[in-house]
Amino acid sequence: MIEHVKTIAKQLLESGQITGFLSLKKEHGQIGPHLFQSVDQLDYLCLGDTTGTENRESSTEERYSGTVESKPEIETNRASGKQENQSGAGKSRYPLNKILVRISRNYPSDCFGILVRGCDERGLKRLFALNQLDPDKVVRVGIACPQDLADECECLEPWPDKWVNDTEKTDGSEKEKIDGTEKSDKAPHEPVRQKLPCESVARLESLEARDRFDWWMEHFARCIKCYGCRDICPMCFCKECSLQDDNLVRTGEIPPEYPVFHLARAVHMAERCIDCGLCSEACPAAIPLRTLYKKAGDIMSNESGVRPGYSDLTPSDIGNLPQTGEY
Repeated sequence: MIEHVKTIAKQLLESGQITGFLSLKKEHGQIGPHLFQSVDQLDYLCLGDTTGTENRESSTEERYSGTVESKPEIETNRASGKQENQSGAGKSRYPLNKILVRISRNYPSDCFGILVRGCDERGLKRLFALNQLDPDKVVRVGIACPQDLADECECLEPWPDKWVNDTEKTDGSEKEKIDGTEKSDKAPHEPVRQKLPCESVARLESLEARDRFDWWMEHFARCIKCYGCRDICPMCFCKECSLQDDNLVRTGEIPPEYPVFHLARAVHMAERCIDCGLCSEACPAAIPLRTLYKKAGDIMSNESGVRPGYSDLTPSDIGNLPQTGEY
């Protein structure tokens, strides 16, 4: 798969269609985001580590086992210990969309390519709708997440609309080659869940309301207000953050005023969250933020019929939608 991605990126760069290709780079044993602007640099392009990366939330949760051992396990451990196909999509992820927004603001006339997974593409759809990016200035090259990562994320669609596929056609599905990627009527693997809520949300909702409230307050009390959840979020682009508004959340307190701090962000993200899970991975206090935002997404879907990123609808369309179904 990685050679196909490199070939597509090379074609885009050599043709002058894009100024740079935003992806991941592996150098000196480390993986990080990089804007590839020449073909020579593509030797360092990677799709993420493939040896299994331990979920920081899970490992940190173990350190707090004395306070949460009787509570339901919400997040699963990402470390499988299994060596995967070195050419396939790995588990290292970065908020590439967030980086692209910043680059595009500085170079508005240039067109850029970007590596996208399912959640990345959902983010791009929302950013297009919110006028943060120009769809005519973005070329997407899609990859599907590995099955074990999709399982852990409980992802509805762990693949973009179009993805690079280097396997032979063996199942009779019709595939159409589009700009080096393939569009298929069959998903690269099965979605984790067809019904809502997902297991992590359902497990928590099985608790009595008082116990559920205490469970959340116990987690929120560990917050050190590092703003890691905000800073890594690919959908946070406000120039002035409400979490730093003293009229909404009192400043100078650690932990921050809770549950106001976290609920204020959850409400703000209700029509933006693309369920990428980077907030949970970044949180040093192991607060299960992804579960919180999954629930906010479920409420949004139930009330308006819209789940962020699964359509090209703009916020102004929401009030005109029927109150059933998803778009």
